[in-house]
Amino acid sequence: MSAADVGPLLVVSALPEELVSSRKRLTDRRVVFGVTGDGPANAARSLEALIGKHRPRAIVAIGIAGALSPGLRFGDVLVAETIVGDGATAIPHDAGLLASAERAGARRSTFVTVAAPVTSVGEKKRLLEERGAAGSFAVDMESLAWARTAASRSVPFVVLRAISDEAGEALPGFLADCLGDGGGIDRGRVVRYALLHPAVVPSLISLRHLLVGASERLGPVVESLSSTELRSR
Repeated sequence: MSAADVGPLLVVSALPEELVSSRKRLTDRRVVFGVTGDGPANAARSLEALIGKHRPRAIVAIGIAGALSPGLRFGDVLVAETIVGDGATAIPHDAGLLASAERAGARRSTFVTVAAPVTSVGEKKRLLEERGAAGSFAVDMESLAWARTAASRSVPFVVLRAISDEAGEALPGFLADCLGDGGGIDRGRVVRYALLHPAVVPSLISLRHLLVGASERLGPVVESLSSTELRSR
């Protein structure tokens, strides 16, 4: 029996806020949690370290996403059937985890991973047009890095995300200028910008509420999926 068969279930997110609901619901000692940081480079580096430390049986990666498809609404929980970005497609998810996520209430979708926040409605439309209008599409900054890292270590994985901003909703444009060395949003830069431009503070507070609210929708789905996974392996 390999280490992946007997190790814990690893539940990861880019940001600690995205794990709050799942942490409250999952108390089984066979579940461990990890935060990778946001952005592709942070996501890959931290997940590699977490895999080396815990030798998980499987990985459930979770977080929020922006909607590209107009039919997606705030709080919709999606499971990535396909992940695309920088000209590549990730290795397919574990079929059993994907099916369990669907039974738990997640909807199959394609995740488009990008290197910087997509803040404008026009950019969302462009990304959707590149992929074609058919199907369900959402955008994020870590899924492809997580998938590649898990696949390179032969660990079964699945990625779940809840919609935080709909296709017709823009985000504060200055966020794209606040990236840190690892590719994620540097919160220190965001704070400094807000101090110099107090008018953006209400939008940042609203973003915080959307992050927390969307992440709450993930908890029940992750709980159901994890219970199934722990019973089956």
